[in-house]
Amino acid sequence: MSKKKLAVLVAAALCGGAHAEVVVYGLAMPFLENVKTTDATVGAPSDRPNMVPASAYTGITDSSRWRMSSGTSNLGFRGTEQLSENLKVVWQMESAFQVDQNTGPGWSGRNSKIGLLDPRWGEINLGQWDTPYKFVSLQVNPMKAGYVFDYTPIMGNPGFGVPATTTQFQRIGAKPDAAFDRRQGNLVQYWSPRWAGLSFRGAWSTDEGRTVDAPSVFGLRPQLFSGALIYDAGSLSVRYAYDRHDDYFGLSALGAPGGSGAGSANNRSSRDEAHKLVLLWRIANTRIAAEAEQIRYRSDETLAGGLREYKRSPTTGSSSSSSGTVPAACGSPMAAPPMAPASARAAPRAARAAWVLRTGTWAGSTASRSARKCSSPTTRWTTARRARIRCSRS
Repeated sequence: MSKKKLAVLVAAALCGGAHAEVVVYGLAMPFLENVKTTDATVGAPSDRPNMVPASAYTGITDSSRWRMSSGTSNLGFRGTEQLSENLKVVWQMESAFQVDQNTGPGWSGRNSKIGLLDPRWGEINLGQWDTPYKFVSLQVNPMKAGYVFDYTPIMGNPGFGVPATTTQFQRIGAKPDAAFDRRQGNLVQYWSPRWAGLSFRGAWSTDEGRTVDAPSVFGLRPQLFSGALIYDAGSLSVRYAYDRHDDYFGLSALGAPGGSGAGSANNRSSRDEAHKLVLLWRIANTRIAAEAEQIRYRSDETLAGGLREYKRSPTTGSSSSSSGTVPAACGSPMAAPPMAPASARAAPRAARAAWVLRTGTWAGSTASRSARKCSSPTTRWTTARRARIRCSRS
């Protein structure tokens, strides 16, 4: 069967009328990587605090090895149905395309929605989608398809085993609850049209996981709010985004020591927030990208010695051109509360390097989470600063 016939059959199956349109799209972009770890710390250091247990300091490094990853390879369907002169239905179903044969998200496990669009007033849609907070950073990566050494290990992520990016539809009581780089389900969004270069996005992820009071446990109302303000003027784009997670208990997900459980009498609620500023500027064939953010986790912890607040303020930057890209990055250590037990006072140090092969371009990247230094091939383009903590006191 020819490709043209297949496209006609797909369109006939998915379109309900003469004013409908369906597009089949996809991206296959495997990465061949060489990875290794060096300088693994032997024994828990006593001169700097952390929430990583002493057992994490094995001193074992990973040997150099080759691997393949699929990046953001995907296969999707999107379409429209004209309802009137200006109003149309818009929809999309996108799935991960695991070109390296590893198991990935299932059908419509990526950005998927259905909504109404009027070019004069904007679009409102329901589904699972990248939050506005994540959206403003997507173009920061030197490559269109995300890969393991992109900005996500530094931005929107406090470390401590929290995944660099996550897809979930509500609080799950695990480490992904602390991530700010999110594809969120149960999402209601509004995207404005562009007025004189200015546009905005707003999103709310419903409180479907709300619980009721029970003996010794207080009811929780986990929900997420996200918004972005974008100004585009020619080759310059300036973006601001805000994210708020109510009752997601990011501190508990981080494994904060000395605290009580989420929803207990000593920890009834939480609010995790993040602010981000992004700058994109193209000069001839060169693109400069930079972003800075502050993420903060807060809970109502009242138990003496329990952690009530953690704050981190990282920045990243990159430059790319038509002939290739050379990003470099480093991150700050994650600080544990001064009241943490001595066995938890540690800051792991590891340097990672990868060379990603792609037709027509090449990219190299290093990332270091050293408490004392950052490592890059040429310059320190990325820094992360001011990891602040606050503890409860008796």
